[in-house]
Amino acid sequence: MMMGQGYGNYEFNQLENSVIDKCAARAKLWGWISAVLGGCQILGGGCGSLSSAMLALYVPYGIVFLIVGITFIGVGNSLRYVVTTQGNDVGHMMTALQKLGSAFLIQSITFLVFVILGLFVGFLAFFLLVAAAATSAG
Repeated sequence: MMMGQGYGNYEFNQLENSVIDKCAARAKLWGWISAVLGGCQILGGGCGSLSSAMLALYVPYGIVFLIVGITFIGVGNSLRYVVTTQGNDVGHMMTALQKLGSAFLIQSITFLVFVILGLFVGFLAFFLLVAAAATSAG
């Protein structure tokens, strides 16, 4: 659906715009923090993996942080458009909400994947330790 198509022409008032603007600034701040953290993890994991393979695990985390950061910056920009433009507040708000939903979905899915992988690695390590103990005792 095209932005603004099918949405009403409601224009937010000054008080509503100040709340939306504050939310936009916070979304962009989190976006930049997340993107910078992601970039640092990608660089640290990529360069550090030369000395330790475990550091390569930071790269996927970094990619997720970078994607989430870029998405939240987009949310902040869309919310800012609500405040700075006239005649399409609802369309801009709906775009911002779609981007926010995408950011939450990305974070939720990656969190679940990392928890499942963490449990898998934990069980694998446990069984390897048990197997190592059994072979050394026997």
